[in-house]
Amino acid sequence: MNVHIPADLMETVAEISPNAIIGVNGAGVVDVWNTAAEELLGWAPQDVLGKALPAQLQTFSASVRQGVEIEAATREGKTLRLEVRSRRRQPDGWLYMATDRSEIRAATESLRSESRFRELLEAAPDAIIEVDREGRIVLLNRVTETLF
Repeated sequence: MNVHIPADLMETVAEISPNAIIGVNGAGVVDVWNTAAEELLGWAPQDVLGKALPAQLQTFSASVRQGVEIEAATREGKTLRLEVRSRRRQPDGWLYMATDRSEIRAATESLRSESRFRELLEAAPDAIIEVDREGRIVLLNRVTETLF
C-alpha cells in the first residue's frame, strides 16, 4: 500500500503518539526520536539524533518482525520489556515503534506464580491454614475446609 502523508502531519503524529518512535537511516544513524522515546528510554533527542543507537538499544536492530518482544535498557540501566513493530524505510533504514510491556509482563508472571502457588496449595494432602496477627484466617486449602 502506498499512502502519501504530508511531512508536517507525520511529524505531528509522531509527537502525539504514546509509543516510542525511533528511526534509523541506512547508515545506522538515528534520525527520528519522538517525545515518547525520550520519556520511555531516557535519552533526549540531542543525545541520540545524528548518532548510532546507544549500546543499550542494539536489540532494536534484531526486531525485524512485527510485534516482537525484546528487552532493552533505559539510559539509567533499567531493563524494559518492549513490544517492537518495525518497517523498512528507503533506502535501507528502519522505523521502530515500541510499546512498554514491562508492567503487563510482570502482572502476567505474578498471576502465573499465584496460580501455580494455588495449585500446589490445593494439591497438598495436608491441611494448610494461615492466620494473621488478629487470629483471622487469611489462607486455607480444601483439605482444611474438609477437616474443619
